[in-house]
Amino acid sequence: MAATLLGVTPGRSQTPDMGTLDVGSDLPAEIFIDGTDTKQQTPPPPRSQRLPVSAGHHSLKLTTLDQKYTSTIGFKVDRNGTFTIVMHLAP
Repeated sequence: MAATLLGVTPGRSQTPDMGTLDVGSDLPAEIFIDGTDTKQQTPPPPRSQRLPVSAGHHSLKLTTLDQKYTSTIGFKVDRNGTFTIVMHLAP
Protein backbone atom coordinates (compact mmCIF):
# COMPACT_ATOMS: atom_id res chain seq x y z
CA MET A 1 0.00 0.00 0.00
CA ALA A 2 1.36 3.43 -0.91
CA ALA A 3 2.20 5.87 1.87
CA THR A 4 -0.01 8.91 2.13
CA LEU A 5 0.82 12.48 3.07
CA LEU A 6 -2.09 14.34 4.60
CA GLY A 7 -4.60 12.15 2.82
CA VAL A 8 -2.97 12.30 -0.62
CA THR A 9 -1.40 9.25 -2.24
CA PRO A 10 1.87 10.16 -3.99
CA GLY A 11 1.53 10.10 -7.76
CA ARG A 12 -2.19 10.93 -7.76
CA SER A 13 -3.43 14.32 -8.84
CA GLN A 14 -4.89 16.65 -6.27
CA THR A 15 -8.64 16.74 -5.78
CA PRO A 16 -10.50 20.07 -6.00
CA ASP A 17 -10.59 20.41 -2.19
CA MET A 18 -6.79 20.37 -2.03
CA GLY A 19 -4.11 23.02 -2.23
CA THR A 20 -0.34 23.27 -1.85
CA LEU A 21 1.97 24.43 0.92
CA ASP A 22 5.27 25.75 -0.44
CA VAL A 23 7.59 26.05 2.59
CA GLY A 24 11.24 26.92 3.06
CA SER A 25 13.51 27.97 5.91
CA ASP A 26 16.97 29.40 6.50
CA LEU A 27 18.03 26.19 8.30
CA PRO A 28 17.05 22.62 7.34
CA ALA A 29 13.97 21.71 9.37
CA GLU A 30 11.44 18.96 9.89
CA ILE A 31 7.92 19.92 8.75
CA PHE A 32 4.85 19.30 10.91
CA ILE A 33 1.33 20.16 9.73
CA ASP A 34 -1.51 20.15 12.24
CA GLY A 35 0.76 18.31 14.69
CA THR A 36 1.57 15.52 12.23
CA ASP A 37 5.15 14.83 11.16
CA THR A 38 5.13 14.94 7.35
CA LYS A 39 8.46 13.04 7.25
CA GLN A 40 9.66 15.86 4.97
CA GLN A 41 12.36 18.49 5.49
CA THR A 42 12.90 21.97 4.16
CA PRO A 43 15.73 21.98 1.61
CA PRO A 44 18.60 24.50 1.64
CA PRO A 45 17.67 28.03 0.45
CA PRO A 46 16.58 29.25 -2.00
CA ARG A 47 14.65 26.03 -2.64
CA SER A 48 11.43 25.03 -0.89
CA GLN A 49 9.38 21.92 -0.21
CA ARG A 50 5.96 21.61 -1.88
CA LEU A 51 3.37 19.59 0.04
CA PRO A 52 -0.27 18.81 -0.76
CA VAL A 53 -2.70 19.92 1.97
CA SER A 54 -6.45 20.03 2.27
CA ALA A 55 -8.03 23.42 1.72
CA GLY A 56 -8.65 25.36 4.93
CA HIS A 57 -6.83 26.49 8.06
CA HIS A 58 -3.78 24.63 9.33
CA SER A 59 -0.88 24.85 11.76
CA LEU A 60 2.70 24.69 10.46
CA LYS A 61 5.62 23.88 12.75
CA LEU A 62 9.24 23.75 11.65
CA THR A 63 11.88 22.25 13.95
CA THR A 64 15.58 22.30 13.13
CA LEU A 65 17.17 18.88 12.74
CA ASP A 66 19.06 19.31 16.02
CA GLN A 67 15.74 20.21 17.74
CA LYS A 68 17.30 23.52 18.88
CA TYR A 69 14.92 25.95 17.14
CA THR A 70 11.19 25.72 16.47
CA SER A 71 8.71 28.09 14.90
CA THR A 72 4.94 27.62 14.55
CA ILE A 73 2.39 29.62 12.58
CA GLY A 74 -1.17 29.27 11.37
CA PHE A 75 -1.96 29.44 7.67
CA LYS A 76 -4.83 29.05 5.26
CA VAL A 77 -4.73 27.50 1.84
CA ASP A 78 -7.53 27.93 -0.70
CA ARG A 79 -8.84 25.17 -2.94
CA ASN A 80 -6.37 24.69 -5.80
CA GLY A 81 -4.29 27.50 -4.23
CA THR A 82 -0.76 27.70 -2.91
CA PHE A 83 0.38 29.15 0.41
CA THR A 84 4.07 30.10 0.25
CA ILE A 85 6.26 30.88 3.25
CA VAL A 86 9.95 31.04 4.14
CA MET A 87 10.52 30.87 7.88
CA HIS A 88 13.51 32.25 9.78
CA LEU A 89 14.80 29.76 12.37
CA ALA A 90 18.40 30.88 12.95
CA PRO A 91 19.18 32.90 16.10
